[in-house]
Amino acid sequence: MDFIQIIDRIFVNRELYSEISDEDKINSFFIINRKLGKQYPKIARKFNHKYVDKASAIDLWYAFFSGVKSIPYWYWDPKNRIKKAKTSKKGNYDNIKTREELSDSEMKYLEMYFEEDLKRENKKLNKFED
Repeated sequence: MDFIQIIDRIFVNRELYSEISDEDKINSFFIINRKLGKQYPKIARKFNHKYVDKASAIDLWYAFFSGVKSIPYWYWDPKNRIKKAKTSKKGNYDNIKTREELSDSEMKYLEMYFEEDLKRENKKLNKFED
C-alpha cells in the first residue's frame, strides 16, 4: 500500500485504517510525516527521532486527525515553491533609464558596451529602493 492510500484512510476512509499493515506504515512514514509536518512541524519533529516506532507514529497521526473528514487543503500544496519570473535585461535597467531619461537606442548602446557599469549602477539604485 502506498502513502496516498494511507493518507486517504487517515482522513477520508477512516473505517478502513485497521487494514493497513505495520510494514506499510513503516515504509510510508517518512513521506507522511514530512507532508503532515508542513502544518504541524513541532509534532513531526518529535516523530522524526532515530528510535521512534514509525508504525505507532502513524497511528498517532491518525488519532490526531480524528475529527477531520477530508484531506486538508495544505496537504497537497507545495511548500515555498514559488517560482520567480526571470526578468529580461531591459526590465532590470528601467530604473536607470527613467532616472537618466535615456532613449531605447541609448540603453541598447549601454547594454552592449557598458554592461558591467550598468550592473553596478543598477545594484546601487536597488539598494535605495528596498
